[in-house]
Amino acid sequence: MVTVRNTAMIEDGGMKGVRLGEQMHVLMIEDNPADARLIKEYLTDLREGRVVTTAFKLGHVDRLSSGLELLDHGGVDLVLLDLSLPDSQGIETLRKALTASPKVPIVVVSGINDDEIARLAVAEGAKDFLWKGRLDGPMLLQSMVRSLSLQRPEPDREMADRVGLLERHVADIESSNKELEAFARTVSHELRAPIRAIQGFSRALSEDFPNDIDPVAREYVDRIVEASRKMEETVVSILEYSKLEMERLANEVVDLGSIVDVALSSIDGEVRERDARVSVDPTMAEVYGNGAMLVIAVRNILRNAVKFVPQGTRPDVQVSIYRINDRVRLAVEDNGIGIKPEHLDRVFEPFERLNGGRAFPGTGLGLATVARIVSRMGGTYGVESTPGVGSRFWIELPMVTSEKARLKHLEELLD
Repeated sequence: MVTVRNTAMIEDGGMKGVRLGEQMHVLMIEDNPADARLIKEYLTDLREGRVVTTAFKLGHVDRLSSGLELLDHGGVDLVLLDLSLPDSQGIETLRKALTASPKVPIVVVSGINDDEIARLAVAEGAKDFLWKGRLDGPMLLQSMVRSLSLQRPEPDREMADRVGLLERHVADIESSNKELEAFARTVSHELRAPIRAIQGFSRALSEDFPNDIDPVAREYVDRIVEASRKMEETVVSILEYSKLEMERLANEVVDLGSIVDVALSSIDGEVRERDARVSVDPTMAEVYGNGAMLVIAVRNILRNAVKFVPQGTRPDVQVSIYRINDRVRLAVEDNGIGIKPEHLDRVFEPFERLNGGRAFPGTGLGLATVARIVSRMGGTYGVESTPGVGSRFWIELPMVTSEKARLKHLEELLD
């Protein structure tokens, strides 16, 4: 039995002037839930609180066998294909898909950044090869437009209309990104300026009139200062999170051990304040990723490990790095309060604060930022937890496996 997952979230509403027959039918064959979710976000648009598409309908399966069955039924205009699936691995995945439906253009979307595999995939018949670590919405949509044009060089009015619709969709997204970037800059200035004014005048009251403010009024002023500090922290976190969608990540070869060192240094004050014991596995492992963004992701995980600990308990954090096939996993294990099983699926969602804000204050965006960063780099993330015992958060990223990639990185450093 074939199951098309999550197609219900792509609605037909909101497409003024577009007939259903003009929509392209795109099939995504991807078994990684985080990658699938990110690609869906790239290919959809939020209007009036609903997720809608302006150019296509998106179907999703997580097995090649299910995808081949759908291709056999016909009606698919384009395929987004991951090469590493539970029932098929490597270039053989592409060959099977091409054999099943040779007239349908296939865009390979892979977590492996390897020039040889990319060239082989295109030589076998893929219209394009995209690495998840550098993928964004406009890039994916532009690849789809090119692939459809290459597949049907002959004049085809219906397909030309569909491609034109998709090109307009690309332009709309690029325009929206520019508007969001401008909006983020405005929000940063317009919100943070009055917050800092509140902080400044509140401190001035305490410092300039120390004898004129009674204890109750002083407590009120202190609360105002603390509330404004939390508000500024929230604004900064929201802006940091929103920029992750708009900015293109320049990925490179980075050492995860060095990333952990920098992330730990950035929270040194918090570690000392809580007298936390942090043990780090000295293993070196090179991955493909954006160094600055990885520092933020690892910092957020470490910060939570140090923070979410029962009162009176000394935080004990263990950081380990090890390889799993062609990926590298970084795991952070703590002795914290843990997470209830029914909440595990929510911890990486924005603004989810599952343990209350008074005991453990925060913005609710720390782990959501981790999820966004890791997904954009073609990685995965997860958590295992036992309430009252502790949690183990982990991220996985593509490992540098090619000696050629290492040499290329060295050449870039020498230039």
